Amino acid sequence: ILQVKQAIKSDISTLTGTGNYQDISGLSVSITPSATSSKIFVQCLLSLGTTSNTYAQAQFVRDSTAINLGDTSGSRPRGTFSLSDGGSGAYYYTVSRGANFLDSPNSSSALNYKVQAQSGNGVTLTFNTSGEGYSGSHALTSSITVMEIEG
Repeated sequence: ILQVKQAIKSDISTLTGTGNYQDISGLSVSITPSATSSKIFVQCLLSLGTTSNTYAQAQFVRDSTAINLGDTSGSRPRGTFSLSDGGSGAYYYTVSRGANFLDSPNSSSALNYKVQAQSGNGVTLTFNTSGEGYSGSHALTSSITVMEIEG
């Protein structure tokens, strides 16, 4: 491992679904590989709640290119990992979801990695606490970590 960069999000923020991917504030990090043969290991943890039992997913983005997406199948939204909890629990509780990916960017220029999320129209994702923000809810963190691996 040649270098490690990390961004930690500790504040509470919301993202209201439009059916399109949107940036998650505070979850972006830059790294400049020392050689084009280097690989970049991307790791993310998201803590969140929702206001409705609907689909939600996240994707990794390198600069402006989404990476590590599922294959397209009809009108299904593509993504890297699911944020849905399979039930109504995230109304009252906070769920944690994560993923990792070994990227081969073939670059020695500065790269920006970030996490984006999407959900159904009008559905609000609340990061670092429950969807309804109950007084007994957890106050958690989310993060993105990137590591340069020698090629």
